[in-house]
Amino acid sequence: MDANKLTCLLFNDLYPWERKVFETLIEGLSSSMKVETIWVTEAQRRFFTKKLEGNFWILSKHWRRAIHFLSAHHYRAGKLFVSVLDLNDEDKTIYRLSLQAVLAKLPKTLTLLSHSPTEYRFLKEIKRVPQERLQRLALPVMTPRKNKNKVSQKTFQVGTLCHFVQESNIPFLLGVAHFVTKIDPDIKFHILGGGPLYGHFAKMVSDLDLEKRVNIIETVSDELLSHLDLFLYTPLRDPHFVPLILAAYHQIPVVSVDIDGVRDLITSEKSGVVLPTYEIKSMGQKILELKNDVNQRHLFAENLTLNLKSKFSVDVLLSDYQRVFGGDIDAKKWQAAA
Repeated sequence: MDANKLTCLLFNDLYPWERKVFETLIEGLSSSMKVETIWVTEAQRRFFTKKLEGNFWILSKHWRRAIHFLSAHHYRAGKLFVSVLDLNDEDKTIYRLSLQAVLAKLPKTLTLLSHSPTEYRFLKEIKRVPQERLQRLALPVMTPRKNKNKVSQKTFQVGTLCHFVQESNIPFLLGVAHFVTKIDPDIKFHILGGGPLYGHFAKMVSDLDLEKRVNIIETVSDELLSHLDLFLYTPLRDPHFVPLILAAYHQIPVVSVDIDGVRDLITSEKSGVVLPTYEIKSMGQKILELKNDVNQRHLFAENLTLNLKSKFSVDVLLSDYQRVFGGDIDAKKWQAAA
């Protein structure tokens, strides 16, 4: 068995904008170990009932379903790693169940990977996942996109990228939009993403008479972020912080609510703004202030990029992933590739 080989099993329930960050990480890992990527389709059903060897990393929004679909409980010939990426209402019901019951049916070599401090503590302290079967690993930032000179826009564009689920806290964001547009009707809000509550949130926009000020746009891409002047980050929890990472990639200044872990990414009033959760007026006033301060917005965006690169670039995080996945790190080879 080649302990230095990792096979990544990617499910299509991850949006392309989510996969973008993981693909960056996988590419980095391939510089120092053998990495194979398999896009999971129906052909991989009961995948682990076949004769297989090596280590496998499962990437799926519905990771419990993925484990069942692949028949991972049959695998004993190597290590299994599963990223915990769920952010859906249905998971709340499952969370009431003991994860110990789930883990008991799986190989002792299975390790859960958490990319968020909140999810890590939940699994460790509430669900009592043994330390040897749980790892916390940050996700990497990407090399910032070359910021072409944007055409001056008459309308100030504010937006976010998220899943259309309760945990994304869209009602709060709509409250902010209602407050801001009453004062300055020229500001436009864009809620980008997709998910089961699209119709519900669209109705809220209509009920608040915000159709002319707020767009809810279903998209699987992050490209529309490049048109924003300011990014709002308002979730109740986030399993991976990918939207914030993508804001930095597009070099957009960020105003965020103060959720657990966000201050590891943003230094408030230096590389962005962090405000108390649920304070509609505070966030609204900050948006109005930043609209008229283009230099401050540029400074926040620049500092965010520098801050994340120093802490969370692929070359910084590579050793952490190598430690978990196994394999030898060829530092010189990686530095040359970087």
